[in-house]
Amino acid sequence: MAQLFDVDTEVFIGSHAATLHVECFGPLALIVRYRDAHDLRVALDGLQPALAFSVFSAANDDDATWLFELAKAKAGRVLANQYPTGVGVSWSMQHGGPWPSTTNSAATSVGAGAIDRWLRPVTYQAVPAELLPATLRDDNPLGIPQRVDGVQR
Repeated sequence: MAQLFDVDTEVFIGSHAATLHVECFGPLALIVRYRDAHDLRVALDGLQPALAFSVFSAANDDDATWLFELAKAKAGRVLANQYPTGVGVSWSMQHGGPWPSTTNSAATSVGAGAIDRWLRPVTYQAVPAELLPATLRDDNPLGIPQRVDGVQR
């Protein structure tokens, strides 16, 4: 049965290592209401690493840049305005993250990247081009080899 809960940042921050910070599997969501960017930063800084991190923001949101930087540090899969899908075996799939989301933060357990166990790749999903690292942009400003939909270009 799907569950939806909401708390304010004081309750969320005060429950560090308590039930509000424990990973749950299944149809459950927790909304943390915050007053300002400072409250949001404090609440998010206290999160443990995870497999996926979704950022929901408007295109002109001033907080988007630091949110995506935090997401990159906290998870192996970063999404913009989307919920994570299931995993699959493909070149772009990554399903790992910093400890404690996995016991080997340098690995992915699915996709072609599972071969490179010594790396901790980060997948960006639906992230606007201006927020992507230069090495991942479609215009390829660094001229590095890229693989798009499994095809080297």
